[in-house]
Amino acid sequence: MYIKDVYSIRLNKQDTLIKEYLKKYPVADQSHIIKDLIIDGIHTRQNETQSIKKTNEKLEEILELLKSMQILGKAEEDS
Repeated sequence: MYIKDVYSIRLNKQDTLIKEYLKKYPVADQSHIIKDLIIDGIHTRQNETQSIKKTNEKLEEILELLKSMQILGKAEEDS
């Protein structure tokens, strides 16, 4: 995969939150700050995705356990 050397981000009138946030920093630092925010966002999403996967796995285990308990319970009642 080829990664371009330069990317640009265009802010429009609706991006006031981003503009106001960047005004706090010198123009020379704004590019670095945007990169940091993007990297932090990627890490956050990756962590959230991993957490959701782990939660789903645990829920599947609980579901399987409940299903097996119900089958065992019915078998005991039938005898």
